[in-house]
Amino acid sequence: MYPDGVPTPIDLKFTRLKVGPDQHDALMIETIPPSEVTYEENDRRLVEAMRHSSIMIRYFSLDGALRFANPAAIEVFDDVIHNLADPTDAFSICLARPELAPEMFEKCIQNGSFSGEFEVRTSNGARWHRIELHNIIDPEQGDRSILVTEEDITSIKHAETAAAMSERLLYDAIESLSVGFIMLDADRRIVLVNEKYREMHRKIGGEVELGMKFEELLRQSTRTKTVLEQEGRADEWAWLQAYHAADAEPIAAGKLAEIDEEDLDTLRFETHPSLWLIESEWPVISIWLAHQGDEMPDLSALPEGPQHGLIVRPYVDVQVQIISASASRLIDHLADDQPLGAAFDAVADMPDAAPSHDLVECFATGCVVGLVTS
Repeated sequence: MYPDGVPTPIDLKFTRLKVGPDQHDALMIETIPPSEVTYEENDRRLVEAMRHSSIMIRYFSLDGALRFANPAAIEVFDDVIHNLADPTDAFSICLARPELAPEMFEKCIQNGSFSGEFEVRTSNGARWHRIELHNIIDPEQGDRSILVTEEDITSIKHAETAAAMSERLLYDAIESLSVGFIMLDADRRIVLVNEKYREMHRKIGGEVELGMKFEELLRQSTRTKTVLEQEGRADEWAWLQAYHAADAEPIAAGKLAEIDEEDLDTLRFETHPSLWLIESEWPVISIWLAHQGDEMPDLSALPEGPQHGLIVRPYVDVQVQIISASASRLIDHLADDQPLGAAFDAVADMPDAAPSHDLVECFATGCVVGLVTS
C-alpha cells in the first residue's frame, strides 16, 4: 500500500459478509497496522522487483497446483488456467505437451533443479519459453514446492529456425556445384565443404573433416607429394615448397643396372625432398610457364583440358614441366613408397601408359635420390 505516497507493507484480512436488508454480498477488509509488521529493507525491494519483472515467476505444490504467480505470469497464463477443472493441472495445461510435466517435476525433485526450452500455451497463443524449475521450501507453508521461472525466447527460436533454413538452402546450393567448394573461418578452419571437393582430395589420399585447419590439408598433400590445383594457386605454393626443400643428390638411371633382375619388382625409390606433383582440370602449368617471361604472354595457343605437372629442384633451380597422367601416377606411387612392380601395375591400363619411358624421365628430371631393395 502507498499511504501518503509512501510504500508501506501491511497485512490484509478479507472476510465475506452478508449486509443490508436484502443480505447482499459484501467484503470486509481489515488491516494490521504497519508497526505490527516488520520487513527487511531488501525484502521489500525484492517483492517490488518481482512485481514489475518481465520474468514469469510461479510457485507450485508438488502435485502441480498453483500457489502464487507474479503479474508477468498472470498476464501470460491467466486465460489458459481460467476455470481450470483440476487445480493440479495448472502447470501441465500451460505446456504444448502436457505429458512432459510429470517428468519435469520428477527431475527437479531428484536433482534440485531442471531447465529446458519448451513450447507453451499462453493467452497470446503458442510461444517458446526457457523454463527453470527449482525444488525449494515454501516460505509460507514450510513444505516442499516447485519454483518456476520462465523467459520468452520465441523470437530467438524463430531466428534460429530461419538461420537453419538459410543454412540448409546454402548447403544444398553448394552441394549442387560441379566444382569443389571449401569455406574457412577466421582461424582458417574448415566450416563448409561439398562432396565434390572431398572427392578431389581423396585422389591424394586425404580426408576432409569439418573443424580441421586448412594447413592440415596441405600437410596431407605433403605426405602424398600431390597438390590439387583446386586448392588455389597450388603451382606457386608447390614451387615455393620445392625451393625451400632440403638438398639431395639425384642418381642416374644407370643405377638400375646394378640391381639384380629378381629384385626389380620389389624395388623401392627414394624421391627428392623437393618433389611435387600438380593435378588440375585446366592447363595451369602451361599458363604458369607462359607468365615466367618479362613480356606479355600470348595465351591463344594454350592447350585445353586437364594437365599434370612435375615440380622438383634437383640442384639450384626449381624445374617445372608438364608430364603425362600416367607419369604422374607412376611417380605418385613411387613417392608413396610403393614397389616398382606395383607402380607399373597401377598405370598399365591408362591410355597414355609408357611406364618404362616415364621411369627414365623420372631419373632424368632428378626425381630419384636413392634405391632400396627388400
